[in-house]
Amino acid sequence: MMIGDFARRSRLSPKALRLYDSLGLLSPSDVDQFSGYRFYRPEQLDHSIFCVCFPCAPLERHCWSGNVWTLGWRGQ
Repeated sequence: MMIGDFARRSRLSPKALRLYDSLGLLSPSDVDQFSGYRFYRPEQLDHSIFCVCFPCAPLERHCWSGNVWTLGWRGQ
């Protein structure tokens, strides 16, 4: 789905999605090589839940790249 559709369904702005992509937290499934337009799969909505619910969670970056259900928390 296109970034605008994914943004509405995930309740994240396109700007936030671009930020999370640059941080390696939620990357698009495909990027058009000519336009740079980002595309996401519906399955990625599960990953976006954590970005919405825990925007400031102290997570190690590598924990987001795999299975988001097995989170590695820092601290307590």
